[in-house]
Amino acid sequence: DPYSVDFCILLKELVQEGKVSMERIDDAVRRILRVKYRLNLFEQPNTGGKGYEKFGSGEFAQKALQAAEALEKVSGIYDYCIIDTPPALNVLTVNALTASDGVVIPAQAEVHSLEGIFLLNETMKRVKKYCNGQLQIYGIIVTRYSGRAILSKDMRRNLEALAAKLGTKVYNTPVRECISVKEAQAMRQDIFSPQ
Repeated sequence: DPYSVDFCILLKELVQEGKVSMERIDDAVRRILRVKYRLNLFEQPNTGGKGYEKFGSGEFAQKALQAAEALEKVSGIYDYCIIDTPPALNVLTVNALTASDGVVIPAQAEVHSLEGIFLLNETMKRVKKYCNGQLQIYGIIVTRYSGRAILSKDMRRNLEALAAKLGTKVYNTPVRECISVKEAQAMRQDIFSPQ
């Protein structure tokens, strides 16, 4: 059962024993990325919950295979692959963490971001233990930052303190809060689409 934690533990042991090569795992990840590319999941990752009622079904497995095949096409083209997941600690996030070398955490300059980063770090510890011992936090990027707001400045300092405890950093340049982002979210569009 590839959805159980036992699968991750067994796979890690097989790699350590030399019975499964990292090349084989890399190939599997490339196939997953290929399918996601073919299904246009990089352009429109938010399904609004549609399709989750079929999660784990044969139909779902077939689509996952198609997504993996789609990602194979881009595997040799790019130096980096960015996997954007919803801000939830679910199977999608765990799968992304398992397939990743590292994580850049976007964090809003708000109090709830600290709790979210803490919970993500706890999840990452489990993924590192059972599935991906190389996983690391590359850094935290502050988003929706307003340099004029005292709360934003205070939250940045709090995020820097948390980053130090996690052995990472906060990137120097924050993403400013602007009305274009809020408008794009309200209209469910990207910020680059012509209005």
